Amino acid sequence: MHSHIFTEKEKNNFFSIIFRFSMIWRIIYGFIKIASGIILLRVITLRPLSPLFRIGKHSFFFHPDNFIIEFINSYIHRLSISTAIFISFYLIFWGFVDAFLSYFLLKKKVWAYPFGLTLIFFFTVYEIYRYAHTHSPVLLLIIFIDIVIFFIIKKEFNILKKAKLA
Repeated sequence: MHSHIFTEKEKNNFFSIIFRFSMIWRIIYGFIKIASGIILLRVITLRPLSPLFRIGKHSFFFHPDNFIIEFINSYIHRLSISTAIFISFYLIFWGFVDAFLSYFLLKKKVWAYPFGLTLIFFFTVYEIYRYAHTHSPVLLLIIFIDIVIFFIIKKEFNILKKAKLA
């Protein structure tokens, strides 16, 4: 029986494909966070505070009969206004950071790797802390995904460093 052993180059190509896919996912996920934060602000009727609402007031996302708005509205009444505002800005901020950083990681900007790894590390520590209090299975899944992405970024950074040295 013949077994194929992957060369280092083949392994690196595989990880690079996984890395690109992960960064594209993080960009999409970042935009989903931003949209969720904006929608949440809309639901709690802070429309005058955001120029984005004036620009997009006729779009699907801001339409009063939007099922996403209705779904969020059914849960938002449990939160205080200050908590809802915090969650909104948290989603918008981290969505922007995810999309921005992932874009520069895709562009192989060396500064983005240690910065991204540091942010993901501390953010994951915070998520673990939150999980200890909430026991949310969704949060546990997010923690798992963030840990996997951390190691994918680290591997890609090592590949990039080796390529620069060669």
